[in-house]
Amino acid sequence: MKNVFRKLNDNATSGKEQVGDFDFKESYPDVNRSMAWSDLLPYIRQATRTYIIPYLGDTLYNAIADKLQESPLDLTDNEETFASYLRDCIAYYAIMLALPKKKTVIASMGAVENAGSNIQATSQWGFRSTLWSVAQDADRMADEMLTWLEKNAPSDDFLEQWLDDDASTFGTSVLVKNRKTFAEYHFLNSRRTFLAMVPTLNLCAERYILPVLCTEQYNDLVEKVKSNDLSDDEKQLLHLVLKVLVKWTVWHSVKTLPVLPDQEGFRLISNADAIDQRAYTTETIAGAIAGISEQAEMSARTGAGDLIEYLYNNADKFPLWKASDCNKMNDADYCKACMPIADFYGAVMI
Repeated sequence: MKNVFRKLNDNATSGKEQVGDFDFKESYPDVNRSMAWSDLLPYIRQATRTYIIPYLGDTLYNAIADKLQESPLDLTDNEETFASYLRDCIAYYAIMLALPKKKTVIASMGAVENAGSNIQATSQWGFRSTLWSVAQDADRMADEMLTWLEKNAPSDDFLEQWLDDDASTFGTSVLVKNRKTFAEYHFLNSRRTFLAMVPTLNLCAERYILPVLCTEQYNDLVEKVKSNDLSDDEKQLLHLVLKVLVKWTVWHSVKTLPVLPDQEGFRLISNADAIDQRAYTTETIAGAIAGISEQAEMSARTGAGDLIEYLYNNADKFPLWKASDCNKMNDADYCKACMPIADFYGAVMI
């Protein structure tokens, strides 16, 4: 795997380099410069493979790594900014992986405290606090990098190769094109979190939207979203659909994904074991998540009522739905004079 950290000391003997011989400390300064580079390199490689490549893809990663090693002085402003984001992310994820391993060492007698002579091992509290701080910073840096990339890749000749990579294109649901669309209905500034929710988005579309629209209208809306060929009425229909779909997705996701409340929303965490229980007690996390869940459920049910009411009031504009079994007016046993009122899919007669 190619390396994005450059060797600064060309006189360092190969295989005996120290951390100070590379520009790693520019991204994570709180590491001993005399530490053997070979001791840190495995964690850099593992962090890159686990936390970076799935979101960037091999193409863009290898391209920036080549530029950093071969012509670092020729980087454009965007390339330099991207490289800075990338190195910071990898450095913090690498330290996150290294910290628990460096706490102990495997010897003949088993796992022992990894503390040399005249060196005082850190306290358990200090270790947990550092690990949690590093893990949080790593995730936030990754989200910042991906948000920046989403914004700048379409207009940059070098960065736009990311748009053709599977890492950029795989995170698409049938009705929600990207994180930005999702964020219009629920605050979300984390592409990592959005990608983790895509399977739930698609499942919620089948569970909560398909029974309201029925197959023909649902499939028609999906195809027009893909082709970006929506009429004004269909745009309004999609708007009401997304109000329901996004909120049900939030409701399910906070119950199943490793997430923490963050700013006005929530975000995926890469290392749940790193949570500092002194800063985030189980009760604190559960209470915050319950609040997000309850708000999402209420909004989803209210939105479902708005969606159903809109369909009945505008049935002539949606002939596929009007002729479907979802339109209860087609049921001979249904009270035609009764207006369906609902806060969920299906109607409750009053």
